[in-house]
Formats: sequence, structure tokens, C-alpha cells
Amino acid sequence: MTKRGTLIIQTLHPVAASGDLPYEDGWRQGSWAGFSEDFSDPAPWYFRTLDSWKRLLDEAGFRPLEIREPIHPGTGKPASVIFIAEKRSGAHVV
Repeated sequence: MTKRGTLIIQTLHPVAASGDLPYEDGWRQGSWAGFSEDFSDPAPWYFRTLDSWKRLLDEAGFRPLEIREPIHPGTGKPASVIFIAEKRSGAHVV
């Protein structure tokens, strides 16, 4: 196992992904909206707030180095969020 490591996660931005539902952690219904009828039975997915992502990284032994929020050129709103983190010294990561 390496003593150092970098983790990069890119996911939907919580503000964009929360829709009309409350901004809180929890399971959400999946959707294939915008895809052909060949796609069916979308899997549920777990929604996390920005604070929840930070806590998860910390609990997993990572220290956030940078959080990027690319902006959608058409809407001017965050399209995704990119977490760049490093393994904390001495942290055991499974």
C-alpha cells in the first residue's frame, strides 16, 4: 500500500442535482430522461450535500486540496463539482 495518494472525484453539483427536493442527504430516484426507450429501470442514487462530501472525505482519511465548481456556459450555474484530495499522513484507507 502506498503512503501517499491523490483522489479525484467528479460528480453532479449538489445544487444542480437537488432539483425540487430538499437539500439534504438521502436516496433519490434515478432517471433516464432524455435517453431513448432502450433505457429502462434506472438505479436509485445517493444524494450528498457539499458538506456531506467533505465529511465523507475526512472520515475516509483524505484531506481536500481543492474543490472546483465548473459553471455551465448556458445557465451560469454549477454543472458539476470536482473534489481533489490527498491521503492524510498516517491515515489507513481501505
